[in-house]
Parts: sequence; structure tokens; C-alpha cells
Amino acid sequence: MKNPGQFFIMNKKIFSIQIVLIFFNFLFSLDFSLLPFFEVTYGQLGEYIFAESQTYIVSHLEWEEKPLLYTGLNANFKTGNLCFSASMKTAFPLECGKMYDSDWTSSGVKYTYAIHKNSAKFNIGSEISCYYEFSVNHYFSIIPYAQIQYLYNSFSGHDGYGFYGSKRNSTNGETVSWDSEFATYQKVVGIDYSRHSLWNWLGGGIQLFSANKSFYIRAFGMISLYRYFFSKDYHKSKINNDFTMISIVDEFFKDFKILASFSYTLKKNKLDFLTSVSYNFSLFSKGTLYSDYFWDSIVPVNQISATDFYELSVQSGIQVYL
Repeated sequence: MKNPGQFFIMNKKIFSIQIVLIFFNFLFSLDFSLLPFFEVTYGQLGEYIFAESQTYIVSHLEWEEKPLLYTGLNANFKTGNLCFSASMKTAFPLECGKMYDSDWTSSGVKYTYAIHKNSAKFNIGSEISCYYEFSVNHYFSIIPYAQIQYLYNSFSGHDGYGFYGSKRNSTNGETVSWDSEFATYQKVVGIDYSRHSLWNWLGGGIQLFSANKSFYIRAFGMISLYRYFFSKDYHKSKINNDFTMISIVDEFFKDFKILASFSYTLKKNKLDFLTSVSYNFSLFSKGTLYSDYFWDSIVPVNQISATDFYELSVQSGIQVYL
């Protein structure tokens, strides 16, 4: 009779070999491609602060992305009709529009309006996607789609000027509108801003092929099951009165994305030209606010913050099959 221990060891080795063979069979069944791309993005990030009563907005910063210029790489894996993709991108540190700073009184008088040049500092993004192509016929497929997206934006608002109508700044000692004759014109130092954004997207779309499958068109619609924003701005002062504001906003089902793409075969199973257009927007959402404006450290305050966001992106590249 064989030794039970030897029998167990032999079966364990056979099982291990089978797992390795299955893994390599799966690995060699994958179609792998790389897509270096260039992307142009137009958009805007908004941050708001409410009064302690939470009934009206006292401050609003608008950070333009007009435009942000990205370059990146997308890796695609496909086995049968199941597809995976992962991408990374980074933006060039260039001037990208304006930053607008506005403040209001409780009666709705806008007494501050400042305009800065806005420059991109460090901006990166990444996406991990999974989808399955259900072929209806030779020309048409239905595609359920899931994606995790991360975006980090940082900007510097600089070389700014503004019109100030607060009691401290007006020429008549009263709070007046920013465009009043009593408001004063001033040069301002600037504000630095950063935001971490995370989305969990779920949706679906369709795919249309040409008769010879030399090109296809895809269209998707998605909703974010959960979204998280962590924003931080650093206000610089001429009189050493710098301060920081931090906003945390997380929401369910308040963000939407529309995506359309077109692919044309340049060389069968070797090269494709791919271009896509996407529009991503967040509905106005409230969150918590932290600041060191009145304190020596950053602490929670009795006011609340809010955010909104939109981006329109056009991406193009050459997909290389390996």
C-alpha cells in the first residue's frame, strides 16, 4: 500500500501543475494592445462656502481648465468577449484659463470679485475598466461597463487683481457691490488649489461595426455609484495672514459620464486609429469644511462646503497590437 503522505504530495504537485497550465493558457489567450494618446480637456472645478446658517453662499472659487493638455498610455487586455483596460495620464504644467473669486453678504450683495491667471501644476489621472461585449449580430453589440476613475488636480491662481467693496476696503466705509464707484481696485497675491477625485462608474453602451469590421463606433452612458472629493486651497496674503480651507464631499448617484469613441483599422491586427469624446459632470453637492482661518490648526468649522465639476475631453491615439 502506498504511503498516504506520498499520495497527498503527488496529488498536490499535479494540482499545482494544472493551475500553472491554466494560468499560462489564459495568459496566452489574451489579446494585448497599447494606446499612447494625447488629450485636450475643457472644464471647470467649483468650490463653495455657505454661511453658518447654511442658507446662502458666502464664497465661490471657479478654477478653469481651458484647456488642460494631457499625454498618457492605455493598456488593453482582451480574452474572448471580456475586456480589461488600464490607463494613466499627466497634464503639461501650462497656463489653463482663469480663476475667479467671489464673496457675498447675507443680503446677496456681491462685494468681492477677483480674477487670477490659472496655471496647472501637477495633474494626473488613472482609470481601470472592465466590460463585456454581447454580440447581437455581425454589426451590433451590447456592452455592460464598469470603471474606477481617479483624478488629481492642482492649480495656482496668480497675478491677480480684484474689486473689493467690504467696509474695510470701500472708500465710503460701507459694504458696497464690487462694481460700485466706492469699491477699490487691488492687486492680490494668489491662491493654490488641489483636489483628489474618485468615482465608481457603472453603465453600458452599444457598439456598431462596419461590414468588414474595419471601423466601429461605441457610445456609453454611466452613473457613479459613489464619488469622493477632497479639496484644499491655500490663500496667500500680503500681511502674513495666510490660511487654508479643506472641503470633503462624498455623494452617491450624483455624477454622470457620457462617452463616444471611433476606431479605424490602419493595419489589420496591428494598428488602429482611435479617438474618443467624453463628458463628465457632477451635480452640486454639499460637504464638510475645515479651516485654520481663526485657529492655529486646521479644525472643523460650523459652515459647510460644496462642490461642482464638469469636464469635456477629446482623446486621440494609435493603438498598437502586440
